[in-house]
Amino acid sequence: MTFRSLAWVRVVCLIAAFGVVYGTYLFQATLPVAGFYIGLGIIICLGWLIKRSGVEKVRLPKTGLEFLLLIFFAWVTVSLNLSAAPRSGLERLIWYLAAVILFYFLVDLFDQAERRAELRTAIFAATLFITATILLTAILDTYYRYLGWWDEVGSQTIMPPFQIRLTSLVGGPNLFQALMNLVAPVALMTFLRTRRRSVRFLSSIWLVMYICALPFTSSRGGWLGAVGWAGTLIVVWLLDQERWRVYLLICRKRLGTTISTGAALMAVGGLAALRFYQVFAGSHPSHGSGEYALNREWIWASALQVWEASPWIGSGLARVGLEMLRTTPNYPAKWWAIHAHSVPINFLVETGVFGFLAVLGLTLYTGFLVIKQYQNSVPSEKAWSGTSLAALVGLFLHGIFDNFSQLSYILILLVLHVALILTSSNPIERFKRLPLFALAVPAMSIAAFAIFYLWSYAPYYNVVRQEIIDWKVAAHASAESARRDPTMPFYHGQAGIAYGMAWAENGDPEHLANARQFFE
Repeated sequence: MTFRSLAWVRVVCLIAAFGVVYGTYLFQATLPVAGFYIGLGIIICLGWLIKRSGVEKVRLPKTGLEFLLLIFFAWVTVSLNLSAAPRSGLERLIWYLAAVILFYFLVDLFDQAERRAELRTAIFAATLFITATILLTAILDTYYRYLGWWDEVGSQTIMPPFQIRLTSLVGGPNLFQALMNLVAPVALMTFLRTRRRSVRFLSSIWLVMYICALPFTSSRGGWLGAVGWAGTLIVVWLLDQERWRVYLLICRKRLGTTISTGAALMAVGGLAALRFYQVFAGSHPSHGSGEYALNREWIWASALQVWEASPWIGSGLARVGLEMLRTTPNYPAKWWAIHAHSVPINFLVETGVFGFLAVLGLTLYTGFLVIKQYQNSVPSEKAWSGTSLAALVGLFLHGIFDNFSQLSYILILLVLHVALILTSSNPIERFKRLPLFALAVPAMSIAAFAIFYLWSYAPYYNVVRQEIIDWKVAAHASAESARRDPTMPFYHGQAGIAYGMAWAENGDPEHLANARQFFE
């Protein structure tokens, strides 16, 4: 098999892996389909490890992040086990492990320049296609929701229905905007640097749809992220053109004017940012206004109340929303913030001070490596490294006001951009004694948990997929899932509800006793 054919086999595997994550999340795959995807992922991962480590004797890539990653996972595991309900955050921990394995997979894959260019093209094409589908459905949905308003333009009712925000296949507008901001720099760079007219035409369509959808997301954090990636690309372009040297020389000759102008611009920018925050961040037209309007300040304050109850070890992964329901009085009706709407605050609450410091150290050092590798990128990779850098800056700024640590598709694109930058210069250094097969331990742990999860879910799934539910059968099925996975609160709650409904139908006191037992 030639190198090129082998590379395209890996391209197919990568596109399949992207399809696994996007497909299972977006369309809520059935149990057989989920089982197929998980099996496919296990086969791809094991095949890669056996071939690269066992046959080709390849060592583990040395990215410089290994020590900080170990500290992060060690503390998150400790924090999770010390929390009130460790099972609730286990899926989150598994996803973090999966993201790390994917990161090393991509680093190993991109470690050769000719392979990196070929694979990058294929991956970006797949990513643009997937997000174009999401963009189109979101735009069409928004258009049909606004149809009544378009007819009123020009009459007395001209204000758009702000309460109708853009929705999409990935959930809410903030999640949608985060995903699009990670792909938008790629679409723009593809349009600017590709000579083929068909590719430029398709990328221009993507960008037009992105611009059309941007105002309707009403995502203030997403808008900040968009400004962040666009501004970073401009700075990268100026540095690449070396025009900054001319501007720097002019500023040095007119130092007094430069300082006064800079101070004035900073003052104006600060006032504008403050006004923007007061108008848009303090309240939201679709969330209402007042003391309990579910604005960022209110959510952050509620999350910090949870943190105060356990400042050092945290509440445990995936428990911020549940704990806010317990600690915050007068929770606003119809709204439930299931996370802290801020990546730093969310990690602070979930993992405590130690976990927050671990995440902060990992983030800062990753940023240092990313900038360093961008500066050292070979000329042919410079523009694409700048593209990935811009996407990461946009996500970082957006992450201050929203939380994406629980989203698989964001984690995938995050590690993709980091891997592309870290491999954009010389071949990456490898550990001398640590084989690539060392990743088999976390990989098999993930596989074992996934199989166990599907096995425990199977009884419950076989009942809820029925259009007409027999409550007695549903109760027994939920109880069986609870027996298989006794630390999963969801199955106990569902079994309690099903037994209660069965008791309401037949009056069997045993069903009432079982309902009470599961609710306890």
